[in-house]
Amino acid sequence: MRVVSLLPSATEIVYALGLGDQLVGVTFECDEPASARRDKTVVVGGRDTSGMSPAAIDAYVRAELAAGRDLYTLHAGALAALAPELILTQDLCRVCALPSGHVEQALDYLGCTAEVVSLDPRGLEDVLSPVLRQASLPETITVPWWQGRTLRYECA
Repeated sequence: MRVVSLLPSATEIVYALGLGDQLVGVTFECDEPASARRDKTVVVGGRDTSGMSPAAIDAYVRAELAAGRDLYTLHAGALAALAPELILTQDLCRVCALPSGHVEQALDYLGCTAEVVSLDPRGLEDVLSPVLRQASLPETITVPWWQGRTLRYECA
């Protein structure tokens, strides 16, 4: 399956599940693991805020939104060239990533039939379940978690 992640946390999940070889596209913010941005096609751009203070980021975001400008730019041609089958995004936060509605509009325009899955977790189980539903995985998996711990997940 050809997967595009438009959300850094989704990129990390894809790699944690051992599916990094299926990932073909990421955003400019996907930096974990570092190879994600280096080895995959970047399909969403925006302003690099890594050197900015929290106050400066807040001022920038507020100004852009007040002016009606988008914080992210979808590189539609690059996305179309990847011919993705699955696109992972989110709808919880307009400031955090490109909204799935923008992605679906672009796909319609491009004639791309990829499935768009919005990762909108309300609890721990919701973090992995949308990705696991799409992946061909065994009934039970164990993934790396926080501070050397692992998380066992029943996929079936």
